[in-house]
Order: sequence, then C-alpha cells, then structure tokens
Amino acid sequence: MLRSSRSVGMAAALVAAFMLATAAHAGDPIKCQKEIAKDFSKYVQAKTKALKKCREGIVKGTPNTCPDTTATAKIAKAETKMRVGIGKQCGGATKSCTDGDAVALAGIGWTMGTCPNFENGACTNPITNCNGIADCLACVGEAAVDQAIGLYYDNLVAGEFGTGS
Repeated sequence: MLRSSRSVGMAAALVAAFMLATAAHAGDPIKCQKEIAKDFSKYVQAKTKALKKCREGIVKGTPNTCPDTTATAKIAKAETKMRVGIGKQCGGATKSCTDGDAVALAGIGWTMGTCPNFENGACTNPITNCNGIADCLACVGEAAVDQAIGLYYDNLVAGEFGTGS
C-alpha cells in the first residue's frame, strides 16, 4: 500500500511539473505586450535616427541619397531586433510564433485579423500569430516615420543645401 501511494504521489508530482513546464512555455501575455511596445518604439526610434542622419547630410551639402547603405543597414538591424524580441517573449518555447504554444492573440489584444493600416497605405497583412504582429508594426512604423521625415525635410530648397544660407 505504501509503495502504490508513493507511486501515485510521484505520478501526480510529474503531471504537475509537466503542466507547469507547459504553461511556462506558453509565455506571459503581459510580458509579451510589454515586449511588443518596447521593441516597436526602439524600431521607430532607430529608423527615425538613421533617416534623420542621412537627410541632414544632404542638407549640409554632402552628396548623398537617402536612405543610404548605412541607414538601410541600421533600419534592417532594428527591424530584426524587433522581430526577435517579439518572438522571444510571445513565440512560446520555440520562439517562432508559429507553433501551438505561442501567446494567444486574444490574450494580448491583437484579434483584429488584419493590420489596421496607416493613412490608407499598404499595411493590411493578416495577423494570425506574433509574426503577423511584427509584420504589421514594421509596416506601420515604416510608413509613419517616412511620413514624419518627409514633413521635416521634403520642403527644404535643395539649391540652398551647403550654401550656409
């Protein structure tokens, strides 16, 4: 009798440990939401900084196109960091966003089905997992930053660049 109750106790402990391990892999919705906000803001800041720097080079008379290779590389790096960060906190055990243990979209408020877009642009990708969230944020962030940078720099008179006027 003692042996079977010990076996039942061990089995219960193993089941409890398995359930805890499985729940831990599913991720924490609050941590996922915070990571999305943090990584998106870092992406937008990095893209803004990169474009600002190359646009200021043009204004100062440095022959340049924008985005140049340096800005493009910095923007790509920031987008990759955003995607990896979202995958780590929201993607479950594999951090891939595509398997069954990723954080549920309903648990983090992303059940809209498609990206809500920005200024009637092209950000209408489906959102079926956290990869779709990253796609949406990259698209919306790109459109918003491009619009803001355009507002700051597009109306400057190119003939005045580098003249000190």
